[in-house]
Amino acid sequence: MSVKQVLRQCDVFATLSEAELEQVSSFAVEKEYEAGSIVFHEKDNAEELLVIEDGRIALQMTVPVEPGGIARKVTVDVAARGDVVGWSVFVEPYTRNFTAVCLQNARVVAINGASLRALFRENNQVGYKVMKELIKVAGARLDDTRRVLVSERLLTGTR
Repeated sequence: MSVKQVLRQCDVFATLSEAELEQVSSFAVEKEYEAGSIVFHEKDNAEELLVIEDGRIALQMTVPVEPGGIARKVTVDVAARGDVVGWSVFVEPYTRNFTAVCLQNARVVAINGASLRALFRENNQVGYKVMKELIKVAGARLDDTRRVLVSERLLTGTR
């Protein structure tokens, strides 16, 4: 599949015109990762926004188990075909909040974050369209997190 086709099938970029998609595609490349590989680490510089073409990627965060002691990785979300990963490219200081681990072989379209931000500054309409859809993704992930927290509290009886 071409980069433009992958972007067209992603909700975040689906509302862009053909010309706008061409602009975004001009600073995007396809990448492949093997199952078990790390795509990026928590606290890395966020340099690319990823659109998953194929495969599944777990988003994990480090959670301390004991104060000043042992920590463990917790999977917060699993992203699959058509999902975006790494929207930290839009949030200063442009640092990753999660570690991304491939659960299966994965093929992604990696979009250069600095170039995408520059495009948004030059063409506010493109930025508005993409950010409008991206906030839906963030909202859905926040809703999922709320449901998990509420269900855990109900199970443990804590407030």
